[in-house]
Amino acid sequence: MSSNHSSQQEAPGSGVTISLSDQAKANLQSFTGYEDAPFKDMMDAFRFAVSLAIASCGEKVPEYENQPGTTLYNLGSFDNDQMFKEAIKVVAPDALERTTLTRLIRSYAEKGIELMMEQCDQDPSSFDLGEVLSSISTIADEEMQGDA
Repeated sequence: MSSNHSSQQEAPGSGVTISLSDQAKANLQSFTGYEDAPFKDMMDAFRFAVSLAIASCGEKVPEYENQPGTTLYNLGSFDNDQMFKEAIKVVAPDALERTTLTRLIRSYAEKGIELMMEQCDQDPSSFDLGEVLSSISTIADEEMQGDA
């Protein structure tokens, strides 16, 4: 398959869907839907999970057990401005050449949800977004100082 064909196939709005394992979906849902929930809706939580894993894993694309997945989002509605596609293109360009964008997003999402559950000791009601963001910032600062 040519890369041109792949780009056309995965353009937002083309009907390509993103799936998630049933366990990851249940965990994701536990971050939403109640008063004082960490996230307004599942899409926000999903985007955060993908972002968290991209920031934490970078070019080392997380692996996940190849379990059947539940279709969760259309790529066009999830990444309508192609921000995630561009981020993955920068962070893991080789992986993007070898596999589909939707598969990479699922890989990062599965790992991101796992990291979110670890951050709150399996209790999403105690998830502290500020603490997680501070932790990511500290890691990024340390990596930048190490590169200097």
